[in-house]
Amino acid sequence: MKIFIPELIGSFLLTLCFSLSAEYSETLRVTPLAYGCTTIALMYMTGRSSGYFNPGITLAAALCGRVERNDAITGMTAQIFGALVAAALAAFMRESGGETVVAMHGNNNPYGALLAEFFGSFALIYVFLSVTSGENRSFAGLASGFCLVAVGFGLGRLGGGAFNPALALGAGITEVLDLNDLWLYVAGGFGGAAAGATVFTLMNREMAQHH
Repeated sequence: MKIFIPELIGSFLLTLCFSLSAEYSETLRVTPLAYGCTTIALMYMTGRSSGYFNPGITLAAALCGRVERNDAITGMTAQIFGALVAAALAAFMRESGGETVVAMHGNNNPYGALLAEFFGSFALIYVFLSVTSGENRSFAGLASGFCLVAVGFGLGRLGGGAFNPALALGAGITEVLDLNDLWLYVAGGFGGAAAGATVFTLMNREMAQHH
């Protein structure tokens, strides 16, 4: 339960924040800032948890050997469940009229959106793994949160700025994102996670050989 409960709460709050702040994004573009700042707060709040709140990060941590398989499955289950609960609550609070708030690929190029989600997820995972493995791991919350702010503003217009498959599922249910585009979020999120974990592992291996 020490993994399940914190990951559920974190995923719930992130999805709720993303879904509700998107209401103002057309005029104020607050979603990346709200999303990133919430991540910072949650990572410092849940010290006993892994602090992942994202199936992509959990997958990357498992690929790097940081998380046992059973713990990874528990974490992902909690993240998805938290996102679904947040989706139900956000849909009630927003009383959505049935129109998607954030266009996934306004330029009619789903592959551009896929690349945006891939590279945003790659950046997040690589930053997270790098910071949490070094001496400056106390700054992991700030680094991950500000990375989300940066890629959210830089890539969010192309891909919606989720960089988190569980969050994308919840945001799709609340019609903040288009649920039909969920495959792009899943492929981009997990693909970026796997790529980030691979590059991180290779770089660490190479640095270890030079020391």
